[in-house]
Amino acid sequence: MNVKLTNVINKLYGIRVAKSRVVREGFLSRNHVLFSKNDKYFLKQYRFSDKNKIAEIHRVKRLFAENGIPVILPLRNKKHFTYFRFEGNYYALFPFVGGKKLSSRQLSVKALRSAGAMLADMHVINKNKPPIRLENRFEPWNKKEFLVKAKKILIIVERKKSKSSFDRLAIKTLKGKIALAEKNTVRFEDLNLKNDHVTHGDYHENNMFFDDNDTIAWVFDFEKAKLAPRVVEVVRSAVLICFDGKFTPKNFKRAAEYLRAYSKIYPLKQVEVRDGMKAFSFKHLHSLWVETEHYLKHNRRVDKFIKTDLDEYDFVDRNSEKLISLFTDPAGDSISETYS
Repeated sequence: MNVKLTNVINKLYGIRVAKSRVVREGFLSRNHVLFSKNDKYFLKQYRFSDKNKIAEIHRVKRLFAENGIPVILPLRNKKHFTYFRFEGNYYALFPFVGGKKLSSRQLSVKALRSAGAMLADMHVINKNKPPIRLENRFEPWNKKEFLVKAKKILIIVERKKSKSSFDRLAIKTLKGKIALAEKNTVRFEDLNLKNDHVTHGDYHENNMFFDDNDTIAWVFDFEKAKLAPRVVEVVRSAVLICFDGKFTPKNFKRAAEYLRAYSKIYPLKQVEVRDGMKAFSFKHLHSLWVETEHYLKHNRRVDKFIKTDLDEYDFVDRNSEKLISLFTDPAGDSISETYS
């Protein structure tokens, strides 16, 4: 790690960093584990250049922590801030906590239930109204802007004289997204959804630590925290945590366990689920995150997600009624006990 950065940390936090190691996880930032003589710390590098955005993320962390959610809070430095700036980047220092990391396929029924219940506990804090104000909100898809950008990137790829396997896949994916987007007439404004819940923003198993009993010990990484319709986060998290790209009968049962645990605490109505699925799938269809990072920002760390948006849109589109049945019974009540 940069010696100057180490010296800044030592001065600001009154510690003496002896060594550090890079954390390989993450796609848009560079984080480190720091070691002093007696303690370990986690140094988070934020991908935002706006300090107000960092302060907002930290307010969300405090909100959840004060309401019983196991959130790892940043340490305050000698200037009484929970973040600092160094050479154009913002950082925060956290106590290092341990816990068990589980991949999607390693999640037991108990872990799935714990994850579903934890998300409900986070959302129910907003049941009457959001406790804090946030500038960051769920951004609806913009068909016009998407088509302009998608076609621009498609031209860049098609003009390459020598095309890699990634390029060929990108061309296929972009053409598929463009064709579907051109047919789409649904706008976010047409759905009965509101940005009325403070959400984690990126809730999945990679942002959780579990204890030895497969219960969530810590929830972390709130960089995408925002005001959003809660159902969009529920749908997104279920697709990521329970299916992980494999839409098998076994994983539908896993999703039932996850969603049952959520609905026991904070039920969803059928119409809310239906509109939430549309919002989730259209948001994914109009996403160009991977293509933008690869072709416009030259970041190859996200390449493995090239098919995710289109595959998840297609999955939700083909299985919407089956997915709705996992959330609600025909009367519109919480998830049925028949899924066991």
